[in-house]
Amino acid sequence: MSETFIDRSADIKAIDASVKNRFQFKWSWLEEKDSIGNVLSDYIRKIPEPGLCYCLICERRLNYGARGKSCLTRHVETSYHKARGKELKNNQTVPASSFGDGAPSETSATPGPSPSRPHGAAPNVPESLTAQHIQELPKPPSMEDRVSHQEAMLCSFIAEHSLPLSCVPGLINLVQTLTQDPEALESLSM
Repeated sequence: MSETFIDRSADIKAIDASVKNRFQFKWSWLEEKDSIGNVLSDYIRKIPEPGLCYCLICERRLNYGARGKSCLTRHVETSYHKARGKELKNNQTVPASSFGDGAPSETSATPGPSPSRPHGAAPNVPESLTAQHIQELPKPPSMEDRVSHQEAMLCSFIAEHSLPLSCVPGLINLVQTLTQDPEALESLSM
């Protein structure tokens, strides 16, 4: 299910008009930290429906309309949220092949990245906080991402050629030995 998120420029009072005044959404809720030190704005988004927001970790709508901020703080303490957060933290992703490719941002109101907001910034973070000189040069992939990419390429090669998994250590040793002499490797052709 694809959700639409709103940013701080949206009129919260108009959206939450049917919600009791003391339980209307406040952006300050997202600036607080959960029990493990993560800021709620890392994974909670306001959606354009009265009394509802969305948890990116659990992929669930949260009804704060009856309890306000306590709905959010109770949710992040649930065993399901903690398990999903741990699961997502332990999973590795293979990075995209390019940086800042102009992919659509999380807000549907403004497709594409904002020129003053760094790629990947949460849509509910004000642009004034993120519009520093961050986007001058793309950061190179981390070593963890590079290793994950090489592991994926090796697994793909083994699967495509129907090789037994028992040959993986020998194949890795062969590649390491061949890369010690890049000139000879470059001129090698079969």
